[in-house]
Amino acid sequence: MLVRLIDVFFAFPGILLAIALAAVLGPGIENVVIALAAVGWVGFARLARAQPLSLKQRGHVEAAVALGTVPPRIL
Repeated sequence: MLVRLIDVFFAFPGILLAIALAAVLGPGIENVVIALAAVGWVGFARLARAQPLSLKQRGHVEAAVALGTVPPRIL
């Protein structure tokens, strides 16, 4: 579900979405910071999801799974 939310945020231009959110929130530097943070987290979330998925496909992890190692031990 979180991945679909990230895809929705990537579907719109980030700066345009931040400007629209800042306009909805009203004037003030705090609202601009909130709007930029609401748009800026998407890249970090995508990276945080991609790293474990790429590590999961490595040879040593697949070998450990094939040997029957329990997931906490693999981590």
